[in-house]
Amino acid sequence: MSTPAFAADWTGGTEAIAYQACPACKSAWYFRRQFCPSCGAADPVSKPASGKGKVYAETLVHRAPVPEAKGDVPYKIVLVDTEEGFRMMAHGDPALAIGDTVMARFKPFLGKTVPYFVKAG
Repeated sequence: MSTPAFAADWTGGTEAIAYQACPACKSAWYFRRQFCPSCGAADPVSKPASGKGKVYAETLVHRAPVPEAKGDVPYKIVLVDTEEGFRMMAHGDPALAIGDTVMARFKPFLGKTVPYFVKAG
């Protein structure tokens, strides 16, 4: 099985979101895999995401996951259904609510730059 090429994204320091799609069944997903989780095809394609989507769920975090994050609480975590058809978890503006149309930006968190969703305007 060959290793698919990945589009540059925030996990590598680029302010972008990448996802994978299956040429065979047209499924889209966020977490990188060597095969399609829907049909098992071994040739997923990496693509850049638009950063647009809709809030599916949201929560406000009041407890820091590590001592270094104490200064960041509270912060919002959102699940976003993207235009491309995959769902991802990310940080979001505290005012976001379920159903809001959003756009990804990027913001520092614990020494890394992470996706941060804001209301689309």
